[in-house]
Amino acid sequence: DFLVGDGYCDTDDSIGDGPCTLRAAIEEANSIAGVDYVDFNISGTGPFTINLTQNLPQIISPIIIDGTSQSTSSCGDWALQVEINGGNLYEGFSLNSGAGDSVIQGLVMNGMLNHSIFAEGISNLEILCNVFDFEPDGTTSIPSDSRAIHLQNSIGNITIGDTTTGGNLIGSRLDKRSIEILQTTTSSSPVIDIENNYIGVEKSGQNAPENLSGLSHVYISGDDINSSY
Repeated sequence: DFLVGDGYCDTDDSIGDGPCTLRAAIEEANSIAGVDYVDFNISGTGPFTINLTQNLPQIISPIIIDGTSQSTSSCGDWALQVEINGGNLYEGFSLNSGAGDSVIQGLVMNGMLNHSIFAEGISNLEILCNVFDFEPDGTTSIPSDSRAIHLQNSIGNITIGDTTTGGNLIGSRLDKRSIEILQTTTSSSPVIDIENNYIGVEKSGQNAPENLSGLSHVYISGDDINSSY
C-alpha cells in the first residue's frame, strides 16, 4: 500500500482512486482495528489470476477475504472467478493469533509453496468454498507439493467447509497432506469442524486425481481436539 494506515487501499499517490492490490488490501487491513473486508471487483471477463511475486503479508488482524464478491462467482458448483497462483515459489495466506474471527472464502488457490492457508494460535477461523490445487474449472488438477490448509495450536473454533456457504474442493498432493492440524499444547480445546468438502476428487466427485504423496489427506494430532466431520 502506498500509505499504510490512511484508510485507502491504493498503490500510488492518488489518494483513494489508484489501483488496489490484494497485498495492499491486506497491509491496510492489518493497520486498522476491527474486522476488515476484502471484496473483489475486477473489470472484464473472468476467471482472473493474481500471480504472486512475493509472499503475501502475514495477516495479524481479523479479516474477511471474500472471492464470492467478484461478479458471477458461485459457491454452489465452485464456479469461482478469482485465482491466486504462487508459481511454486511463494506461500499463500498466513494468519497469526491476532487474526481471530477471520474468513477466507470463494478463492481458487494453486501453485503455493508449503501451504495455501496457514494459521497458528488462532481463535475462530472459517475456510469456506475455496478450490485448492485445481484450475478454476475445478476439474483440471494441479498436483501440489504444499498443504492446502495447515493449522497449529488453534485456541478456538475452526470451520473448514459448511453446509451454508459451502465446502472446499481440494486436489491431489505430490507431497504432504491436504489438511494438517497440529496441536503441541493441551492448554486449549478447539472444536475443529471439517464438513461438506471434496478432498482428492474433482468437483463432479467422480474422478480422483492420483494422490502421489502416499499420505492421508487429513491429519489431526493432539488429544485436546474435538473433531466433527
